[in-house]
Amino acid sequence: MSEKNYHVKRKINIRKYKLMAELFVRHSKKTIYLFLSIIILPLITCKEEPERRADAPAQQAFQKIPEIPGSTINVPIHLDFTQLEQMANEKLPWELINENTLHQPDGHKIKATREQVTFQFRDSLLNWHLPIKFDVCKKFSFLSEALCCDGKFTQKFDTRIHLSTDWQLISTTSQQGRNWHERCRINNIGGSLIDNFVTAIIDRGLNSYIGKEIQLLDQQIEEFGDLRPYLVDIWSDIQEPVRVQDSVWLLFSPEKVNVSALDGQGKTVSVTVTILAKTRLRTGKVPNIETVALPERSGQVKGKGFQLAVEADLSYSKATQMLSRKLVGESYSIKGEDIKITGIHLFGSGKFLIIKTKLEGDFKGTIYLKGRPKFDAATKAIYLDSLDFDLQTENLLVKTADWLLHEEFRHIVETKTRWEIKNQLAEAEKLIENGLNRNINPQVSVQGSLNHLSPLGVYVTQNSLKAIIIAKGDAFLSLY
Repeated sequence: MSEKNYHVKRKINIRKYKLMAELFVRHSKKTIYLFLSIIILPLITCKEEPERRADAPAQQAFQKIPEIPGSTINVPIHLDFTQLEQMANEKLPWELINENTLHQPDGHKIKATREQVTFQFRDSLLNWHLPIKFDVCKKFSFLSEALCCDGKFTQKFDTRIHLSTDWQLISTTSQQGRNWHERCRINNIGGSLIDNFVTAIIDRGLNSYIGKEIQLLDQQIEEFGDLRPYLVDIWSDIQEPVRVQDSVWLLFSPEKVNVSALDGQGKTVSVTVTILAKTRLRTGKVPNIETVALPERSGQVKGKGFQLAVEADLSYSKATQMLSRKLVGESYSIKGEDIKITGIHLFGSGKFLIIKTKLEGDFKGTIYLKGRPKFDAATKAIYLDSLDFDLQTENLLVKTADWLLHEEFRHIVETKTRWEIKNQLAEAEKLIENGLNRNINPQVSVQGSLNHLSPLGVYVTQNSLKAIIIAKGDAFLSLY
């Protein structure tokens, strides 16, 4: 091959290789562009699922906690009327009648004396017994000598006692006939005459005497039976704060007072003073109490033993913390869709506890559930009744994730919403028992016991759930 042909052929090969290189580069770029368009670009241009946020429930006015029923505190008082019997025997004259007109035609002589006065109570009735002995002589115009005899009987009285509105015993005494032990009997023609005469003159003399003595007896009973001094002291003493333990005080705020019917047996009258009072526990320094004066006697005091409201307070921050430990970080599969709870926050609105819940997964966003707090007396726990989605959340889920609206998710949350408060209640019960069994002062002590706890309700407040439990039992004051 000539040198000229060689160079021609070499140039042709060089152009050929350049063309092949250009074609390769050109096709390689298309391949890269195709790869980018099919694989890489969709990844770059793909957008994240947007986060959904339901509107928070509108804030509603909180429930008003109902007035706590008052406690009835019973104060047994026993009055010994033995002294009254002694006073009666000292006040009443021993000689009842002393008349002598024998120097006159148809004149007479009569002397009546009493023995020891005795009495016995029977319920609110005071039965008096006044033994009387007498000697009597009577002239008759058809007899030459006066007829004389003696006899003995017991005059009976009943005193009915009741209490006035200003705490004074009021008595009303009346005659209840007499029991004869020895009648005046003369076995001659004048016997029936003198018997009739004796009865008439004794009745006349005793009626004059007894009218004055009955008035004296009633006066002595009323002076002896003034309950106001007892009640003023009790009313004042019960308002003193009772120290339960350091910085914890049991307070009684008396409002009304009444007494039971008098119950007398023998020489003693028992009466139960019933005080209606608001009771509460107070923490901190000794409370400054503005004492209330003893009121007049009330009508019926309505109450059923000792009642004290025990408050178990569960703050929303504490409740949130407790519920978060059960739910946050947990994943669930609902109708083939997967979700994970990433956040919990509790707050109150009206009568509902609101659960703000953050989710991730096949639904990403914030939803709200609500339920009414109730108290489970068996387990001493607060739980949510009828837990459901808030209306705004329900509207959002209908459009975006209706599978969450099924019962399964609500049931999962509902079973976790329980907060035990039994330790708080046990501590409160112990404090009350301590407060009910101690001295108020050297003259007065309080005794009592708790029978059971009765839930009043669980109330939604600004900062907490407030479970109010009524501790019921009996309480008495003893006087020394």
